[in-house]
Amino acid sequence: MPYALVALLLLLATEATRCGPDDGEAAGAVFLAAPLFIAVGMGLLQLLRLLWRPARPGLRFGVAPSHVALGVCLLLGIAGVALSTMRHTDPGGAVSTQLDFDLVLIAILMVGPSYLSLLLVTWRVWLWRRPETAFTWSCLPPLLVLLLPALPMLSGLTEGWLDPAMWLWMVPGVYGLPTLAILVGLVVEALVRRRRVPAGAPPAG
Repeated sequence: MPYALVALLLLLATEATRCGPDDGEAAGAVFLAAPLFIAVGMGLLQLLRLLWRPARPGLRFGVAPSHVALGVCLLLGIAGVALSTMRHTDPGGAVSTQLDFDLVLIAILMVGPSYLSLLLVTWRVWLWRRPETAFTWSCLPPLLVLLLPALPMLSGLTEGWLDPAMWLWMVPGVYGLPTLAILVGLVVEALVRRRRVPAGAPPAG
């Protein structure tokens, strides 16, 4: 499914009806979307762990780092909405909560596949070098790469950061095709390794 194309069409529709989002609004939407694609990433890693179990039964999946990252992103997203609301509320005027669900959907479709692509690549490299912690900590480098630029944007004090940030958020998972290709390759590898385990062989370390 062309996720990035859908995100682009939604963004164009949003721009046609109102002014485009500022840096703070876009960053807040990304942080609000992050818990969803973090959870999806946890599900994919759990699937890969199950597929690898016959070949590497000692692999462990610690969920604490992912849960902490999920909670922090959710809090930052809520903070972003609060800051955006404060910026768009006139003194003495009615408070209008600046929560744009279209932007959150765009962030899910645009940043989600990119996070999953980077997560799967990071996990495979980590499994090669440090298999005992690959499932636990491989979520952090992709999150730092994608979300660190959004932190200063969240304040609303930056200007012009959104365009380069969009390239960073979109390119690693453009159209969802890199994500799908990487996942299929990793699943095939795991299935091949399962078949190579002799029946009755002692568990690999």
